[in-house]
Amino acid sequence: MIYYEAESRPSQLGIELGLEKSGQFTAEAERNRMLRRRSWISKIFQAKQAKTGGIIRRGVKQVQKFASEQDLLREVLRRGFHLVKNGDQYIVFCNQSGLVIVC
Repeated sequence: MIYYEAESRPSQLGIELGLEKSGQFTAEAERNRMLRRRSWISKIFQAKQAKTGGIIRRGVKQVQKFASEQDLLREVLRRGFHLVKNGDQYIVFCNQSGLVIVC
């Protein structure tokens, strides 16, 4: 819900979300959201485990909240890593070795 100040200006929250009075998102706001998603995905791969060929995992809800499954998948593929979804977790194998599921 968006609240407007008495002067009919969007509140600070509305400005941060990029909402106009009509409730429509501006192109600049969409660009800012895209940059935040990319930044969040980038931070995942800055973890020590990711840099050393280890394993990282993130909750599905966390990925949906801060980015999207498509954003995560795109970055995993770009790096040549492997992504597995198990229950409510995404597991990324941060190396380009073959992946064999034993059982």
